[in-house]
Amino acid sequence: VDIVDLQLRNYDVWIDSYGTAEPLTRTELVADVSGKVMRVSPNIRAGARFSAGEILVELDDRDFQVEVNIAESTAAEAEVRYLQELAEAEFASQQWNKQPSGDAAKLLALRKPQVAAAEAGLKAAKARLARAQLDLERTKIRAPFDGKVLTQNIDIGQVVSPSQTIASIYSTDVVE
Repeated sequence: VDIVDLQLRNYDVWIDSYGTAEPLTRTELVADVSGKVMRVSPNIRAGARFSAGEILVELDDRDFQVEVNIAESTAAEAEVRYLQELAEAEFASQQWNKQPSGDAAKLLALRKPQVAAAEAGLKAAKARLARAQLDLERTKIRAPFDGKVLTQNIDIGQVVSPSQTIASIYSTDVVE
């Protein structure tokens, strides 16, 4: 008979089990603008891995560049109109010989409504320019996070429309 003193110690226990790991974040990558697909990254193919911010798809941006140029021109014209109204209002206040009796007449004589309208036009033109620039940026579809591709739904030459699914993707940082 052999006798051994018991000793307290830690040891690893391995248990075989089966299950499914699901990504915490899974989403459909969609287009925000319409356009013809000009370039598709090799990292958007099913099973491929991509990094956050990486350009996965590029759409034809020529129409959007034209829109930016038109919006820049409109904004420049609106700024000229606004500056002209400011100058005319300044000139009207200096040339004022006889004061109008009513408040509305005073406002018109000092060109305050015209200045306000020109300022509103300038703000609207700048907003249209910002929207045109944003649409131009949206022709490059970027990865929102580090992840992998489940399925790819588009390819070069295809025309995509807003909200059309480009690919099904999932994040690789956390799984359940």
